[in-house]
Amino acid sequence: MVQKGNPNTVRDTIQTLHDIGLAEIGEWTPMQPTQNEGEMISILCRKIVM
Repeated sequence: MVQKGNPNTVRDTIQTLHDIGLAEIGEWTPMQPTQNEGEMISILCRKIVM
């Protein structure tokens, strides 16, 4: 899953996904700036154990 947009929106969405039990906050990459001014991106990273 990828979150991209205003830093506050990305942060709020990550928190909401945590609150509803979909993704832990620590599973997201640190926010990084995109080529668009004022826009950030974070990626949900999970390990799959087989």
